[in-house]
Amino acid sequence: MSKLGKIVNKLSESEYNTIYHNLVDALSYKSADLLKLLRDEGVENDSVREQLGISKNAYYTLRSRLNERIESYFVDELEGSKSNLFRQVANINDLVLSKNRVIAIATLKKMEKELLNFELFSELSQVYRALKKLHLNTDSYFEYSQLYNKHSALLLANEKLEGLTAEYFKAYNLNVLAMNKHESLECQVIRKEIESINNIYNSNRLGVLQSLVVLFNKITSSANNKISFEEELKSVEQNIGNYRNDATYKHLKWVVRYLFLLEAFKNKDFQSVSKEITQLDTVAPQLITNYNLFTGSAFYLILKLELAAEKGTLSKLEKENEVVFKTFELDSGYQLSFVVYCYYRGVSCFYAEKYKKAKEWLELACEDTTIKDFPKMMVDLKLFLATINLMMMEFDEATNIINYVQRIIRINDKTNYEYSNQYMRILKASMSTIDIDKKERKLVNQKELFEKMEKPFQSPLRMVNIDVIPTTEILEKRENVRN
Repeated sequence: MSKLGKIVNKLSESEYNTIYHNLVDALSYKSADLLKLLRDEGVENDSVREQLGISKNAYYTLRSRLNERIESYFVDELEGSKSNLFRQVANINDLVLSKNRVIAIATLKKMEKELLNFELFSELSQVYRALKKLHLNTDSYFEYSQLYNKHSALLLANEKLEGLTAEYFKAYNLNVLAMNKHESLECQVIRKEIESINNIYNSNRLGVLQSLVVLFNKITSSANNKISFEEELKSVEQNIGNYRNDATYKHLKWVVRYLFLLEAFKNKDFQSVSKEITQLDTVAPQLITNYNLFTGSAFYLILKLELAAEKGTLSKLEKENEVVFKTFELDSGYQLSFVVYCYYRGVSCFYAEKYKKAKEWLELACEDTTIKDFPKMMVDLKLFLATINLMMMEFDEATNIINYVQRIIRINDKTNYEYSNQYMRILKASMSTIDIDKKERKLVNQKELFEKMEKPFQSPLRMVNIDVIPTTEILEKRENVRN
C-alpha cells in the first residue's frame, strides 16, 4: 500500500469526514472522490484511476494534491490556522503521543516544509527531534538525527550572531558617545567574530545579520563618496523579501531602508535622503529604540536635522515632531538614542524659538547619569544649553554653565576640545562688557575660526548656526522693542 493509502486508512471517522467536506466545500470534487475511493477500496489500484476517469499523469497529480490537503489539515488542526504555524510547534508532543505514527510523521513533514521556508531553526530542531523519535527503529533514524544536530547548531549560531550584532552596535554607540572618530577595537573584534561564525554555516538568516553589520561599517567609515554599496544593499533587501511572512525580517526591511538612507546621505543625494526619511518616519520611534539591536539608528535623528538644514526648514521641524513623536517616550536606558533624541528635540525647539522647551530637552540630556562618563559629549550639550540660556537672556545661568565647562576641559586634555573651546569663546565674547564695535569684530573672527574647525558628526554644536548667536546688547534691544 502506498504512503497516501496508508494515511487515508489511518484517519479517524471524524477526521475523514472533515477532510472530505472541506474538499467538497472548496469545489475539489475529484480530490474528494479520490479520498472516498481510497477509503472504500482500502488500496490504490488501476480500478481507482479508471473510476475517476483520468489519465495516469492526472492521477499522480491528483494524488499529490490530496496528500498536501491532508497534511495541511493536520497542521491547521493543531491550532486552527496555518498562520499560527510557529505556535503550533508547541503542540508537537501532543501530536506524537495522541496520533497514529503514520499521521504524525505526515504532519511533521508538512511542518518541516513550511518551517524551512522561514529558516526557523528552533522550531525545525523540535520537528526533527520528533521525527527522530518516530523513526527510532528505521533506517531514517540517522538522517533525522543529523538534521536535528544541524538545526540545533544553527539555532545556537543564530542566537550567538544576534547577540553579537546587538553587542556590536552597543559598543558602536558608546564609541559615538565618546566622540571617537574611528571604529573601536571592541567593534573590530566583534565584527570579525560575526564574519567567522557566518563562514562556518550556509544560512540566509546568518548572512543577513552579517551584512547589516558589515554594510553599516562600510557606509559610515568610507570617506570615498565614489564607492557605492547600493548593489550590496539591494541584494540584502532581496534576501529579506524572500521571507515576507517572517516576523523578524518584517522589521529588518526597515533597517535596510535606513542603510539606504545612510548611503544616500554619504553621497549627498538629498533628494533620496528626503524620500527615505519620509518612508522611515512611519516607524521612527521603533527605529531609534528597538531597531538599535541591528543598526546604529540614532543617526537617523541627526540626518533629519541635516536634511532640514539643507532645505531651510529647521524652524518647521518641531511642529512635525509633535506628530511623529506624539506618543513616544524614551528613557535613558537607550543611552545614545536618548541623548541624541533629547538634543534633536532641543535643536528643533531652538529654531522654532521655543527656548523654554529647548532648555527642558537639553537639561534632560545633561541630567542623565551616564553622560558624565562621556565628557566630550557632555561639554557640547552644556555649551548648547548655555546658548539657549543666552537667547533667554538668562546670562548668569549661561555664565555658570560656561565656568562648569571650563573646569571639565581643564581636568581633561585641552587638545581634545579645540572646537568646543572655540565655541565657548564665542559665547563669552557675546556676553562680554567690552566696546560693542570691538565685540562685534572679535565675534566675526571667532566665528570664522569655529566654522573652519572639524566637528564630530554627532556633536550638537554642528547644528547651531553661530550667526544666530547675538550679543547681549542686541538681545536687550529686542527685549525693549517687545516691551
